[in-house]
Amino acid sequence: MREEGVWKEFGKLVAACKKYFPGSFDRPPRNPAEKMNSGYKAWEFLLLFYCLGPCLFAFLLPRKYWRHYCLEVGAFRLLMQEEILAMELIEAQESIMKWANDFEKDLL
Repeated sequence: MREEGVWKEFGKLVAACKKYFPGSFDRPPRNPAEKMNSGYKAWEFLLLFYCLGPCLFAFLLPRKYWRHYCLEVGAFRLLMQEEILAMELIEAQESIMKWANDFEKDLL
């Protein structure tokens, strides 16, 4: 099955990124193809989805879906800061609104 091969290759890419995480990280993401259903931590998933995802998914997703995903990731990263400026809050809100509108218009 083609999708299974893509998933396994994606898992290898994720596992290969481990060496680029500092030792202070609790747990760098492991290969999700091997661990997703057996002890994959929420922290690992967050790092995979919001840190590694924009780079790794660029090779897997069609461009319009990848750009849409990156718009959401950018907004999420702004909102998860410990401190946020008013202009950043406005930027995050605009990104989320664009993300939702684009989904309804272009991606359905």
